[in-house]
Amino acid sequence: MNVLFEQQLISIIRTNFDNDWNANNCRDEIDNIDWFSLIKTRKYTHILPIVYYTLKKLNLLDRVSPPQAINDLRKLFLTLTSQNLRLLNELGNILQALAEVDTRIMLLKGIALATRAYPECGLRPMNDIDLLIEDRSEATEIARIFRGLGYQPLEETPQDVLSKAIIPETTFCKDGRRLFSFDVHYFLPYLGGKPNRSGLTNTERVWQNAYVSNVGDHPAWLMCPEDTIPNLIGHRIRRHGEDSVILYNDLGFLCKTHKIDWSAIIDNMYGSLICAFAARSFQRARTEFGIQIPLEVVKNTQEISDSAGVLRNILATNAKSTHIDFLDSLTQTPDVTRKMTLVARYFFPPISYMKLAYQTEEKWRLALFYAYRPINMIAKSFVLTIKFVLSKKRPSF
Repeated sequence: MNVLFEQQLISIIRTNFDNDWNANNCRDEIDNIDWFSLIKTRKYTHILPIVYYTLKKLNLLDRVSPPQAINDLRKLFLTLTSQNLRLLNELGNILQALAEVDTRIMLLKGIALATRAYPECGLRPMNDIDLLIEDRSEATEIARIFRGLGYQPLEETPQDVLSKAIIPETTFCKDGRRLFSFDVHYFLPYLGGKPNRSGLTNTERVWQNAYVSNVGDHPAWLMCPEDTIPNLIGHRIRRHGEDSVILYNDLGFLCKTHKIDWSAIIDNMYGSLICAFAARSFQRARTEFGIQIPLEVVKNTQEISDSAGVLRNILATNAKSTHIDFLDSLTQTPDVTRKMTLVARYFFPPISYMKLAYQTEEKWRLALFYAYRPINMIAKSFVLTIKFVLSKKRPSF
């Protein structure tokens, strides 16, 4: 049933991106949707506001039955709009306060897309606001400013401990509510740490191509579309393990509102782990959503999938993103002490992490697992390498 719902929703959403796809193409789908069941399906709640917006734009709301379903869709749309406007207002307070810090601050993902690509800010769901700071040495001062505005760092759960050591970021929440939360990032791991053809890492290139624009009443640094698209795909695949309708809405509205230099995107992804995934995403965007991505881009993206190197492709195929991030962090870090700290933390995580990972509180068992963990990881790496060489397997969904 969920697969059917997704196909029906895509048929409606596609009218926003495909000039040859109009109301006539989705009337039957609208008539056949079980709207009450759809609205109750939590998986699709976050994309129903854009469905409502699209149906209203196409003058097809009268085909939604029963009428109560129209009210439910409108309520979801207004709720998301209200939530995003409150987040945008809170962002204004944050940007005004952070203006006193002598470092560049960039808006990432949801908030940047909602205000710069989508036709209305209430169409792009977001759970928090992501910021990227250029100078990590300013982290303490930034934390002080957040605390002055009533925010506190979110207490890390044991499973976060290992990843936070590799991917430095801090989440600030207000009054313990995740609605008003900000993720402050110190670098972007989504494309991996290998430099592209220009010798720049993903984070370095993003800052090189960034531009300033007003978001609300405040200026902010934004990522250019040619960097946004690869990072969106990388974030979706490496952090969530799958693509989603939201990803294609992001791609569709970016392509519709910006002139995209696709050759720059290919260059930006060179050496990245996500090339094979991106090729699949671009192909799906073309065929299912009618997004205007040149076919040559799909082919070129697939062709450079080997540029990430054998070891990274092994990890991309078989391992969790934390292992990939560890390798990238290790290769990027020039400080020998930091390298040793990362290796020690990777093979011998804090005891809180071990208790959760291995589901035990007994000290003797934990001691055995501490001895078992590095041996097991090295053995698995050897087996994966052999399998990869024999099968020439590549990443796929």
